[in-house]
Parts: sequence; structure tokens; C-alpha cells
Amino acid sequence: MFTIKGVALRKQKLPAWEPNFTPATVLPSFVIIGVAFIAIGVGLHLITEQTQEKIIDYTNCVSSKTRVNCSTVISKNISEQCSCTQHFTLPKNFDRNVFLYYRLTHYYQNLRRYMSSVDMTQLKGQMLSPSSSCTPFITNYDPLKKKTLPIAPCGAIANSLFNDTFQLFFIKNLTLIEVNILETDIAWSTDREYLYLNPKNLSFTGFTKPPYWRKYINELNTNDSSENGFQNEHFIVWMRTAAFPTFRKLWGRIDHKNLFAYGLPKGNYILRINYNYPVTEFGGGKQVVIGNTSWLGGKNYFLGYAYIAFGSLSISTALILFVVYKYFGFRFVFRTSNIAN
Repeated sequence: MFTIKGVALRKQKLPAWEPNFTPATVLPSFVIIGVAFIAIGVGLHLITEQTQEKIIDYTNCVSSKTRVNCSTVISKNISEQCSCTQHFTLPKNFDRNVFLYYRLTHYYQNLRRYMSSVDMTQLKGQMLSPSSSCTPFITNYDPLKKKTLPIAPCGAIANSLFNDTFQLFFIKNLTLIEVNILETDIAWSTDREYLYLNPKNLSFTGFTKPPYWRKYINELNTNDSSENGFQNEHFIVWMRTAAFPTFRKLWGRIDHKNLFAYGLPKGNYILRINYNYPVTEFGGGKQVVIGNTSWLGGKNYFLGYAYIAFGSLSISTALILFVVYKYFGFRFVFRTSNIAN
């Protein structure tokens, strides 16, 4: 075996820097770090405060025709059509760019079996037999073709696709002006280009729709007719599961033209909703969120609070160590060093 004799490396005598932790060096470090983190947290909080947001809850909105809650209508028949309207006011002008999100509460997309119930090979356009991971949403009886066929897309995530739709109107001089909502460029470009690809057979012959869907996969058109099948962006956005039971997903972008070139003007609005998605059975809720973003993203206070909490903890630690040092003095340092040895 090759050995090295008589050198400093073997004898462990190389020069080394060993930090000398003393109260004079440790305590100011904790304070400086704490002040820096609190300052950053306050700055992040102020930036988030500048983000504008309006939340419209429509969980129990009333049908425009029957004057019955739409949640009650579709709980009796999931295929029943129900539409409702929600009136709201923007007290201030919303600066561009403005986005429209849907928000679900008490909805657990982070369950292991739910998250694994997907066939990524199928979603890349390779229309083979659905994977067993999609169980029990692998096959379904097709009433049009009168036989049982494999499902496309298979799995629990796809089967639970959010399918409410929205129209937004601005009331100006007692006239309704529709706010055009763009439903494209709402999904990650990497998902559109690499993860979700349509097969050559865009009619999806030999496959049927998931049990809870009202349309087939090749009928999921947005306002851009080229976005269809597995590359439908509402579908792609839904398939990226959320980590928490309360989450929001992007549904559309306000088309900033003409009257809305600079954003959404303050005033009265009407939100028209095609209510299709049931949530009240499991105690969930549905909201529409209209808001703009900053360079940090949407309105989210978590990052600012996290910085402030860590900074406060650092300063609190410095105060505790200072009190311990003043009370016990060097005796405490000597005893702890002996314990460590």
C-alpha cells in the first residue's frame, strides 16, 4: 500500500483556522442576521401589499332560472346545467396585468393514491392500454358506442378535472361590456412542450371519456381552437396537483385592449358562471380571484412573514444568550466546554 511518511498531512500538523466563538463575536452576528431578515421581510410584505386582489365566493350562488342554489341542482343530477351570476365592485383601478383564478378550499389533491393515479406515458401521446396506476379509472362504458372502452385520459386526477367556466362583464352607463378573457398561455411552457402531447389520432378513436366528464378529450376547446386534447391548457393546469387543501389555479388572462388597455377600471362588474363542479358534498368551497401580480408573483404573505419570523427568532436567541452570559459569566462557558470534551 502506498503510504506517506514524515509529512505534515500524515501527522495532522497542517495549519488550520479554528473559529473562536466568544460572546463578543456570536451575539452581534445573531443581531445583524436578525435585523437583515426582518428588513427583507418588511420589504416583501410591503411589495405584497401593493398587489391588488378581489375574491368572489360563488359556492352557493343561486341559479338564474330556478332561483335554487346551483350546488343543490347539480348534487341531485351531476349532468344538469346550472348558471348563476355574481355582482361585485372594484373600489380602485386594477393595474395591468390582471389574471383570473379559481380557488378551491378543503380540497385535498395531495393524497398519495390520488397523486399517483395518472399515466404519464399516455399523456405524452402514446395511446397504449392505460396503466394500472390509473385504477379504478381505467375503463368506462361509453353510451354512444355502447361498449366498454379504455379511458383517455385515465386516472383520478384527470377524472376530477375542474370544469366551471366564467364570463366577466363591466357595467358602464347601465350597459354591459364583456371583458375578454384569454385562456391560453396559462400553463407552464415546459408542460405544454414536453409532458402533454397529443397522439397522431386526434379523434382518440377507441377511447372514451372519464366517468365525471361531460365532454370527450378532443372537445376541450378553449378560445384558441388549436389548444385541444391533452394540450388543452385548463387540463394541463389542473394536472399539476396542489400541496395544500386551499389552493388557486390560473383560469385566464384579461385581454388588455380598448377600455381595458391599462387594467380593470373601478366600478361594478358581473361574473357569469356555468356551475358544473360539485364541492359542497365534502364541505369545500369555490371562489373566483381577480388580481394582478408583482415581481414576487400573486398576493401571498407567507414569504414576508417567514423572513420576519426567522429574524425575530435570531434576535430573541441573541437576547437569551446575552442574559445567560451576563448571569453565569465565564463559568457557564467553561462548564459547557468541559461537557463537550
